[in-house]
Amino acid sequence: MNNILFNFDFTFGPAALLSVIPALLNIALFFYTLLFIKPSNLKSIFLLFVFFLVIFQVCETAIRLSSTVYTAMWWAQILSVGFNLLIPFAIHFLLIYTNPQKWEKSAWVNLALYIPALLFAIVNLSGISSFAMIQSDFWGMIVMPTESVINTIQFSWIAVLVSIMMGILIHHTFMRFKDDKERQKQSALISTGFAVPVLAGIMTQGIFPLFMDKPPVPLAPLTLTLFSVAIIYAIKKYKFLEFSPLNAWETIIRNINEGLLIMDNNGLIRYVNSRFCEITGYNKDELAGRNTKELLSLTGNKNNKNVNPSWLHSFRTGFSEIIVKHKTGRDLHLNINGFPYFDDEGKIIGSVIINIDKTQLVHYEEQLADSEMRSRAYIDQSLSLICFYHPESRKILYANKSFFSQLGYNPNDLGTITIHDLVIDSKEGMDGVIKKVIAHKSLNLGERQWRTRSGNVLDVLVNLSYIQQENDAFIYVSATDITARKMAEKELIESEERFSSLVQTANDAIVLTDDRGNILLWNKGGEDIFGYSKDDALNKNMSMLFAGRDACLPCTRTVQGLPDRQGISNGSTLFPGHINGSPSFAASGLKKNGLEFPAEISVGQWKTRSQDYYCYIIRDVSERKKMEQELKRMSETLSNIFKSLDKESFWSLDTKNNKMLYISPGTELLYGRKTSEFVEDPMLWKKVVYNEDLPLVEEGVGQMYEGKPVSNEFRIMRPDGSLRWVRSHIVPFINGTGKEIRRDGVIYDITENKKLEEQLQEKIKELNMFVYRASHDLRGPLASIMGLCNIGKQEVTSKEGTFYLDNIHKSIVRMDNILSELTQISQVSQNNLEVENTDLTDLTVTILESIKYIDNYNRVKFELEIQPVRFHTDKTIIRHILQNLIINGINYRDDLKPQPMVKISAKETGGNEVEISVTDNGIGIPEKIQPHIYDMFYRGNESSKGTGLGLYIVKNGVAKLKGKINCRSKAGEGTEFILSFPQIL
Repeated sequence: MNNILFNFDFTFGPAALLSVIPALLNIALFFYTLLFIKPSNLKSIFLLFVFFLVIFQVCETAIRLSSTVYTAMWWAQILSVGFNLLIPFAIHFLLIYTNPQKWEKSAWVNLALYIPALLFAIVNLSGISSFAMIQSDFWGMIVMPTESVINTIQFSWIAVLVSIMMGILIHHTFMRFKDDKERQKQSALISTGFAVPVLAGIMTQGIFPLFMDKPPVPLAPLTLTLFSVAIIYAIKKYKFLEFSPLNAWETIIRNINEGLLIMDNNGLIRYVNSRFCEITGYNKDELAGRNTKELLSLTGNKNNKNVNPSWLHSFRTGFSEIIVKHKTGRDLHLNINGFPYFDDEGKIIGSVIINIDKTQLVHYEEQLADSEMRSRAYIDQSLSLICFYHPESRKILYANKSFFSQLGYNPNDLGTITIHDLVIDSKEGMDGVIKKVIAHKSLNLGERQWRTRSGNVLDVLVNLSYIQQENDAFIYVSATDITARKMAEKELIESEERFSSLVQTANDAIVLTDDRGNILLWNKGGEDIFGYSKDDALNKNMSMLFAGRDACLPCTRTVQGLPDRQGISNGSTLFPGHINGSPSFAASGLKKNGLEFPAEISVGQWKTRSQDYYCYIIRDVSERKKMEQELKRMSETLSNIFKSLDKESFWSLDTKNNKMLYISPGTELLYGRKTSEFVEDPMLWKKVVYNEDLPLVEEGVGQMYEGKPVSNEFRIMRPDGSLRWVRSHIVPFINGTGKEIRRDGVIYDITENKKLEEQLQEKIKELNMFVYRASHDLRGPLASIMGLCNIGKQEVTSKEGTFYLDNIHKSIVRMDNILSELTQISQVSQNNLEVENTDLTDLTVTILESIKYIDNYNRVKFELEIQPVRFHTDKTIIRHILQNLIINGINYRDDLKPQPMVKISAKETGGNEVEISVTDNGIGIPEKIQPHIYDMFYRGNESSKGTGLGLYIVKNGVAKLKGKINCRSKAGEGTEFILSFPQIL
């Protein structure tokens, strides 16, 4: 085993260095992070990512140095584990980095990322997933994934994960962190370090061999080092994986609902949020770098008696109530909650100040002091859910109208419901909240979930206050229903994710540019159509995407309203008439390799305060153009074919507008009318139908309204009064709303065929009459011969004579059976139907009575399960059908079975039909001969006892009665014939 694993050839050492050096760098990064970075979930996931990256790079080195295919294959299987777990850990790391509160403990992340990864690793280790090794002059051994369903699914899965992750990173870099420049730089660096190696690896080692039939280029081990370098740079320069106020921004912003201010030890403001600006009236630029003391004007303010004289340290002592000046000069009542934050050495490096604007609350408290009724009116009419509950009993003592209406309770419930009935939290959690609100007098809980009386869940924004009156105390609760807002936020996030996924998975090129034509967004469709990668296209002018005079199309300034394309002073050409929903237009695209292709372009425009933006959707229509040309050629060919047909009429009718779209020249010869007459009157085809056949045609028209194709034979009347038989086949076309929009039809002249059919029917009638008479006439002499044989048996005493007479008698009986069945065929085929009420029970008993003298009748048990069914049919034909099936059951019984059996059953079924079945437990019919059992004179083998006419008679009889027959049989198990007939013919 060791000889196989370490059978190396160091000739390819230079190529191996391209993966060895990155591996050593990542080993150093692993131990640096392990030893010097503070523990966190983000750090743990990152360490696992680096660990599998090192495995991947070490295995890649071993593959390149392998001197035999067997050695390379062993290392490739080990590499598959690192490869399959590398990307999931990278994506998990980035998910926690972008949104730790959402992804750190998400079970769905583990299911979606690691279970498929482990499955693919197991599949690769087991050898189910196939791959090959190719030899390169520089790289040595290279793993070559083969085209298989598993490999395609595996690389597609990784590509989808990477695409989703890139969308999230782009969103956070340009949207989520846009107000935090340091965090934005950090995110952009990590995004670039992630995107380049992953996209390069998927392209060179997945897409090249699997989809483009090109040899792979093992650049992934080298390019993945870019991600490691990006992380090292982020750790050193931006304190990545370490704590800072900016890194904790999302956690703070989710837990603080009011104003937020961060200052350093010198009291200089380093950060304020939008709510703080809204409270004080200043903007962020006015507050940046300003002294906190100057802003809050704490000293000398007689109302700020709870503030420590040392104003800087007062913000680190907890909660304070102060009065500050708004930018306009008016007083603001603020609750200040300050606490310090520390550096790695435990030194205080600044303060975080959370403030709550109590100006309005103070104003209302002053009014409430004057009038209890005014206070109650305000609470009752407030849109917020307001209630008071006792901190010990937890019972709700008072609530306003919004509380009752939105939670489903009524005033009679007061005193019986507790705060635990509302809040989705444990008792221990509520105990902690009550202690905090008592200690701090008021508490902003932020977003919470409440339960309504019916069990529904509301998202609310909760503030608590502790109120003490004489010997009693209450907790005041004010909650704002934010369910609609949360749903809107969720829908917005989902919409952004769908948009990102749509853009990246679209087959068309989607290009976003500024008003100078510089490319700001480039999707996968653009890469596929033009051949430019994302790095090739971004920040380039999109004029490079078009050839010749069309290269001027991406304008630098778009002016609408010009009559056509024309140059302006700066040399650009415009898109007048093609902006925002106007029709698309054609242009000549230019691929990276210099090939031109026909393109179709749609343009959208939107404006911001700073500039205009344009979105181009570009589609390669080369295949469509080829199809259009081929369709045109086929249309011309079909048109020539139609013109050459002189006895057929082809037509197409627009039923929505009652307009003839096409009618072939052969129509004139068939109908004796000009095609222009049918164009002028599209319903003329129906008007020329012979009156006796018109009901049949009308029935077909009704079927076409249901979307069913219709084939009919009917007569038409020509202008000279002559009649012609035609066969019509019409296909209706139905739109998405179920309405018919078009009919296409073809009509053949079958007049000569009809004449031949009439002659043929006449000859068949004569032949049937001959067979009937011949059979009838021959049965007389046969009866005489049979009588002489019987007399001879009495006179002849020798064994030889008796033997000969017995054989003559058997042959006569067989001949008589054949003549009898031929007579039945004539009766079934020739005679007109004589419809009468038929009692199946009586008819079956009569048949059994008539055949009880045939050989082996007594050896078979007959069972009847016939419901009291009476129906209109031809009794003679039904008798022939049942008699032949019963005799077959007797003749083909299985004597090895304890009791040969024939069962006859009948019942009524839905659809105005009667179902009859004849079942036996005989020798059965082999499957291979079942398609031929209804053929005339067909016998399955030489030992068959029948004449080969019985089932032929059955089949023709069933057809004559417009019924259906179905045979179910298995050799050795028996046979069942199921027949269904309409009750009324």
